[in-house]
Amino acid sequence: MSETADLLTLRAELKRKLADGTYDPLAERVVKRVRRIFPRLLHGDIAPFVFLVFVNTSISYLLNLYDSVANFREWLFPAFSAFVLFWFAIFTCLRFQRHLYRVLSGYVIDAMTQPQDIQDLSRWLKRFSNSAVTLFFTFLFLAAIMPYQYPLQVAAHGAMGITTTISLSSGFVLLCLMEYQLITIMALIALLSRYCMELYEVDPNMSPATRNLSRVIRDYVYLLTRLACSIWHT
Repeated sequence: MSETADLLTLRAELKRKLADGTYDPLAERVVKRVRRIFPRLLHGDIAPFVFLVFVNTSISYLLNLYDSVANFREWLFPAFSAFVLFWFAIFTCLRFQRHLYRVLSGYVIDAMTQPQDIQDLSRWLKRFSNSAVTLFFTFLFLAAIMPYQYPLQVAAHGAMGITTTISLSSGFVLLCLMEYQLITIMALIALLSRYCMELYEVDPNMSPATRNLSRVIRDYVYLLTRLACSIWHT
């Protein structure tokens, strides 16, 4: 009886943390912060998306203008397109993670039968959503790709000053943040396969937990694959 009560308590606690924002990823925290600062924004993700793209593009524009880049006008459309694409990829990953959290709360956690598995999942969600960890790996990825990307950009657009370099780096920060989000989502899905769950005996694939999880993964993997192809060609 005590073990059952502990299991129910752990399930309820994990669901509460998923619902109250304890395990929100960095992108979700940014969206909520934008909404607190500008409460009149329309509901949904489109308004914060448009706002962040506008701010990001405006700052990039001013930085490049300050640097007096010779072929600055040729940068405008590619830079704007890249910022839109990168922010859209971040918001797509964010929606993917939200849907995963809903499936966890609605189906997967109730199917988990071992208290230690629920505790382990809670620990990993805390690590994945930690803002300091997110920023650390984002800038680690940035440090890994910039020595390769910067010479390519210089070869394509000419020498860059410090402000133009900052503008360029801001776009790649978005790309690296999206990559971190995607890696943690994939890691979360891999973690779920290690846990003991109560599934249908005759056809485990028809169990609510596996059926809903596979549906979310299938839909978003297709969309993210299309996005990755688009980013590769930018």
